[in-house]
Formats: sequence, C-alpha cells, structure tokens
Amino acid sequence: MISSRQTVWLILIGSLAFIGLFALSLIRSEQTEFSVLQSAATAGATAANFEGVMIGGSETSAKEENFFSSDSLTDKYVLISFRASWCAPCKREAVFMESLYQEYKAQNVEFLAINIWEPESDARKFAEEYPVSFPVILDAKRRIHVDYGIRGLPTMLLLSPDLRIFKRYDGELSENNLKELLDLLVNSDG
Repeated sequence: MISSRQTVWLILIGSLAFIGLFALSLIRSEQTEFSVLQSAATAGATAANFEGVMIGGSETSAKEENFFSSDSLTDKYVLISFRASWCAPCKREAVFMESLYQEYKAQNVEFLAINIWEPESDARKFAEEYPVSFPVILDAKRRIHVDYGIRGLPTMLLLSPDLRIFKRYDGELSENNLKELLDLLVNSDG
C-alpha cells in the first residue's frame, strides 16, 4: 500500500513534470512565432504594410501630427532605419543619414526612420536633435517592429521598388558600409 508521504511525493513529481512540459511548450511556441516574424523580414519577403505618426522629416514640423503610410513607398528603393532616442549607435548613424539621403534621393531612393520602443515625446526630441528631410515616424501602435521581427537596434531594411526586402542589417553601420549597401540596392535588378 502507498503511504500518504509517497502520495504527496507522487503528486509533487507529477505536478512538476506537468509544469515543465507546459513551460517547454510555451518556449517552443514563442520560438516558432519569432522565427515566422524573422522570416517575414528576410531577403525576398514582401515588406509588411504599415502606418505611423509622422514626427519629423519632409512634410511635417515636429509639432504637427500627420500620418505616413508605407503605400507611398511603392516604385522606390527604400531604406528603413529602426531606431530610438536612447540607442547610442542609432544616434551615431543619425549623424550621417541626412547627407546620404541627399546623395541617393536622385537615384529614386527614399529613406524612412521609424522610432520604436519609446514615448512620443522622446521620439520627437530625437527628431529635433537630428533633423532630416526624409520622413520620421513613430511606431505609435507598437506594431511595425513586431511585423518586421525587430529584436534589437539599430536595424536597417533595404527594400526594392516592388517592396520586397533586399537586405536586412542588424546592428550599427558605418557611413561607408551603408553606402556600399545602398549602391548594391540601386544597382540590383530591383
């Protein structure tokens, strides 16, 4: 016959096994979801549609509230820079982004900066500190970075004119490295 002490141990071991299996299934589910998101933002994939609040750049002042839609990017080469005001590498890249935009816009290249993971007030201050003539938007619905599988900053996406992802770069880029990527983009078959 099983003693009450053995019964308690069996229940405890069974409960721990159940909790362990449940935790493992959650981890696998999250990994699968992340790998699906990552594959959605890899070379050749169609770029996800999105909208955002314009907080700086070409057609707005930092105090106006306009909306930007990715539909406006069709038939252009596109550089999307995911960034945040608290990201030191993002600030270093912001220093040369405007000059590169001026250099490449005549080659049908549109730049877009998307501030993520921060309050609107911080994103607006960043846009004022590093003014640019290309659109700067805020991921106000906190959805764009999810759709693109962004897990760290800075991240750059280069899109072909049919809005397919040409290249993705996670991490900081030097001005020369970014120029090399832009040259590859504009010299591709689109």
